[in-house]
Amino acid sequence: MTTLVADAGGTYVRFALAQDGQDLREPQKLKVADFPRFNDAVLHYLFTQRVEADDITAFYCAYSTRNGWNFADGAADLPVVLERATFHIINDFEANAYGLLDASDDDVIRFSRQEKQEDHAPRAGKSRASRAVIGVGTGLGLAYIMDTPHGPHVQPTHGGHMLPAILTEHHLELFGAMQSFKTTPSIPIYEDILSGSGIFHVYEVLAKGAHVDREYADTYDLIARGRHDPIVQQTLKIFHEILGAFAHQVVAFGYSYAGLYLTGGVIDRLMMNNVFDVDTFYQCLLQENIAVVKKDVENMP
Repeated sequence: MTTLVADAGGTYVRFALAQDGQDLREPQKLKVADFPRFNDAVLHYLFTQRVEADDITAFYCAYSTRNGWNFADGAADLPVVLERATFHIINDFEANAYGLLDASDDDVIRFSRQEKQEDHAPRAGKSRASRAVIGVGTGLGLAYIMDTPHGPHVQPTHGGHMLPAILTEHHLELFGAMQSFKTTPSIPIYEDILSGSGIFHVYEVLAKGAHVDREYADTYDLIARGRHDPIVQQTLKIFHEILGAFAHQVVAFGYSYAGLYLTGGVIDRLMMNNVFDVDTFYQCLLQENIAVVKKDVENMP
């Protein structure tokens, strides 16, 4: 028995194999843009691993709607070449949240300010607090992990597509400027800035306003090389301000005081390059709200 696992994100698709109940092999990453159809990516990966499509007996796939492969519209882009496999399909951000259920302390980097947070157990008839998972990558994902009598439940959301809370006039101007980059018109949404392309668009707007030429190829290049660039510093400060404000709303609306988790390719790159701005993030996360909300947010791990 051979199991194929896929994580089809907006920019990359990752594959891994497990044979006869063994652990997964090291995942392999391919660029989504290199393959017109998901089937093409599947067959290419299997060819590199010298595995026949008929050998696959189980297929687990976490999919994003950001790659143009139309997973959300039915099975048109699912690998019909895996004729012997049973299929298990889930949204990629739901899969991300489920993955946290198996995560150990060694799998996360903790930057809570407090040494010990409260255990948000049921009180005065209220149910136990949930956990929130925010992912910044090609898009902006949000999911909640809720404890139930039948085990954990992951609740996906469209939270990244909500109208943002504006902290400053400058933020308002920037969200307005983001509209010019959209191919499909919509209201301003958090994802306009809290995403890989969003960060780069903010940089482009600020560079144009400062009458300087663009120096970086994309967001990852900007994060890797722009540490000492004043315009990049301003771009990342704005990103962390809005991320903190979004996170405050996320935990308050979802009663998610049992834990907030940040993930995604952009967060990973910021951490890897030591430019995740914890101070700015916390300034906007820990708002001067009423006492009970302020206390709960401050005690959230």
